Amino acid sequence: MTQAQLGGRFRTDLEGLRGIAILLVLGFHAGLPGFSGGFVGVDVFFVLSGFLITGLLLREKETTGGIGLRTFYARRARRILPAAAVVLVITLIATALMVAPLDVPGFADDAAAAALSVGNIRFAMQSMDYFAATSSPSPFLHYWSLGVEEQFYLVWPALLLLAVRFGRPRVSVGVVLAVLVVVSLAIAVVLTDVAAPWAFYSLPSRAWQLGIGGLLACLPLAAVGRTTGNVLAIGGWLGLAAVVLAGSVLITAGTPYPGLAALLPTLGSAALIAAGNHPWSPGAVLAIAPLRFLGRVSFSLYLIHWPILLLPAVGLALGAQLPLEQRLALCAAAIGLAWLCWRYVEDPFHRGRRFTLPASRVLALGGASIVATAIFAALVGLNAIRLIDAPVQAGTGSVPGAQATPVPNPGGVPIGDGGPDGTPPPGLATEDPDATDEPEPTDEPGPTPGIGETPAPGATPTPVPEPTPTPVPYPVAVTGPLPGNVKPALSAAADDWERLFKDGCELQYAGTDPPACNYGDPKGTKTVALVGDSMAGQWYPALERIAGEKHWKITTFIKFACRFTDIRQYSRILKREYTECEGWIPNVVAKLKQIKPDLTLLSFDRSPGVLDPADDNPVRQGQGMARLLADVPGRIGIIVSTPQLPWDVPECLSAHKSDVTACDAARSPAFGWRYKLVEKAAVKDLGPRAVVINLSDWVCPGKTCPVVMDGMIVWRDYYHLTATFSATLAPALEAKLPDLDEAAAQ
Repeated sequence: MTQAQLGGRFRTDLEGLRGIAILLVLGFHAGLPGFSGGFVGVDVFFVLSGFLITGLLLREKETTGGIGLRTFYARRARRILPAAAVVLVITLIATALMVAPLDVPGFADDAAAAALSVGNIRFAMQSMDYFAATSSPSPFLHYWSLGVEEQFYLVWPALLLLAVRFGRPRVSVGVVLAVLVVVSLAIAVVLTDVAAPWAFYSLPSRAWQLGIGGLLACLPLAAVGRTTGNVLAIGGWLGLAAVVLAGSVLITAGTPYPGLAALLPTLGSAALIAAGNHPWSPGAVLAIAPLRFLGRVSFSLYLIHWPILLLPAVGLALGAQLPLEQRLALCAAAIGLAWLCWRYVEDPFHRGRRFTLPASRVLALGGASIVATAIFAALVGLNAIRLIDAPVQAGTGSVPGAQATPVPNPGGVPIGDGGPDGTPPPGLATEDPDATDEPEPTDEPGPTPGIGETPAPGATPTPVPEPTPTPVPYPVAVTGPLPGNVKPALSAAADDWERLFKDGCELQYAGTDPPACNYGDPKGTKTVALVGDSMAGQWYPALERIAGEKHWKITTFIKFACRFTDIRQYSRILKREYTECEGWIPNVVAKLKQIKPDLTLLSFDRSPGVLDPADDNPVRQGQGMARLLADVPGRIGIIVSTPQLPWDVPECLSAHKSDVTACDAARSPAFGWRYKLVEKAAVKDLGPRAVVINLSDWVCPGKTCPVVMDGMIVWRDYYHLTATFSATLAPALEAKLPDLDEAAAQ
């Protein structure tokens, strides 16, 4: 991100191209119509950076005979650090005041990583999906691209110095760049398919875009003849069309990216740069005043726009957006604030004479500012950790300014692949989640009138009924403040996973071979198999308690976001057909036939991704499940999927510690229209050996789904039960299980 020059001559078309790039990014992040692929604006910035930085270094080599690394890095520090640090610190302060307190430590770590130019690596390590609505968006997520560029600035000058030792500088550098482009593009294509976050965020998979810009800088574009110039002009118009179409309709958040799809905006940007201001090129269009203005403030606008758009939307329900007019107003506010940042921070430090210092002093001050910003972020995070589990003071309200973050799963740990329920297919009879299968909750069975009493003379004695099992009481919802001794502790709730996950027995997206995971009593005479996605895994703590009492063996087959059915599935995380799931399922069926479990328990995400829209039908999915289980011996129990709440529960509780009921959710929308449909369809086809196991009334007793019951936090995110609460449902689950001794006798 440097001055738009070619051969030392300022190019208005490149400033306008930067304006198009930031406009695409702004429109995408604001959710404006017609910007479905606006994130490709970052690709445009990468090509521009590669072109400008490589050209600057080559010109210095050709005019002075060398490259001054200290001077180069000082220029980069003056250009980037002041605005980046100021916006980062202000954003961190606003974040600490506005988001759920439980989110603050993680966001502070994001800020520290961004200050150290490794934010992109942090997000990749967290498997943070840039596009997912199931990841809690960090106010510093956009700093990932700055990390890529700064890592490029660190590596590329040294590599260029090595390259120019051999032959003519532009030729030798061009050869090195050509190799880099080929290798990096291959890495991007492979990683996009197997490790999408690393493909999206990492320098090795993005270097080819910077390299293509660098290759352009090696060409004598300013000296081409009229014929070649006309060809380049035509290419420029095609390039402009490629960038605009990629950002508007041809590429979406569902496109596997970067991969081969990134060739369209990358090559389009390269064609626009090559066309320059030749006659009949798009240069005149790019040089119009509004685009040049946006290009001039594009760096400040890139830094400012994301927190401006994100933070006011904190507290909305999952998948909701601010009204369009409010989003447009926020875009306008971001542009205005970006101009102020450019005018009073970015430009004075970049070009202002009053801040001219020797390169060594600039580097020392820049390093000090990086360290100071990272330390400040760490202190904000430590203070937030101290406050999360602090007891609620009598008479206090909710945390001032803090709201429940509407998107789940801080840190980006994959928790499922489900999406919005949408609407049921026409003619499909749906369940009413408020029509419970159980009697009204009671703590004790009611007395039987007349039992144990002496009958009056001539009266008929009241018969004594046969003994019946004692009903399992429903958990009691907590109202008022969050209990000081709540289990798990609020700071630990998001990590309160079942043992299977911690043991590596929940296969993530890669792989098709089920790991050998056996629990319970190895000498037990009964075997229970637990099968499904992470929604099945959440029931392991309850099953473990039952198995411990009954001396059962347990074997588990769990894979993230993999619905146990024979329909073709689509992964919203991988953005392609979920072939790993489709390969895993027959391997599990083969294992089940081999071990012959006495009972197979299944549970699953209620709304999986499917390739064929016709398969987005719960009845069809249940029938596909029955086909897979038809030849699996033993009894079958299908546990009804737990509801989906509109917010991340631990985050919400951290914002509403004085009144936990503010985080409770209405039962009907939480279960949605798919309630019990898959389960009932599968059991119908499997016959009497299969049963539906419905514990919904223990998870959501009454018309709401309380988030704190019996002194326990119920949910670890927006969808999964905490392991602590799941374990307490062992009696309710046991009461619903088929009698395995009776089944054996039959």
